[in-house]
Amino acid sequence: MIYPTNSNYTIDEDLFSTLTEHMERMRDRYSDIIPLRMDFAYKKSSILFNERCYDHWDIDMYRLAERAMRTDEVIGYAWVMEYTPTHGLHFHAIFYLDGQCKRNSYCSARSIAEEWRDITQNMGTFRNCQKETYHKVSGVRNLHHLDDKGYRDLAFILSYMAKEEQKDILDTKVCYTSDVPTRSRSGRPRLLSLK
Repeated sequence: MIYPTNSNYTIDEDLFSTLTEHMERMRDRYSDIIPLRMDFAYKKSSILFNERCYDHWDIDMYRLAERAMRTDEVIGYAWVMEYTPTHGLHFHAIFYLDGQCKRNSYCSARSIAEEWRDITQNMGTFRNCQKETYHKVSGVRNLHHLDDKGYRDLAFILSYMAKEEQKDILDTKVCYTSDVPTRSRSGRPRLLSLK
């Protein structure tokens, strides 16, 4: 499937492909998904604002994503790292929640934010980006696996994460995605599959 991208940015096609292929694997594995877009950074007044540019630059975000996966709230994630002099090192993330078990993302966003505070020892900041106008599409919804428009909108949101801007100062582009387990064959079979 060809997905729309945000024309306000130069899109890194390899990174966009990585993010949308992961999204498609999540779609094929789970019948209902709630995407949760969040941003993470360090407070300018904190020691981590400068330190994280020179030491374990991505370890905090990696810890956060893996801790989130150990809860019953998050079934998958993808995140990218960026840098600007104004905002320092920061991360754009999408967490996938199981729409069969949850109705919305509010409580999950709160618990992920609390984990970030714990990992950064209250030196981190976060933002729930679900209703950000720069995405131009709504990310606040439960996506059924047959919801093509919903997944096109989600890909548009992922294109923002795949922008080339703010990644050029980094030695390498940093993007992590969770493993996606194979789909269980138990339960009622789907009439249509993505494969």
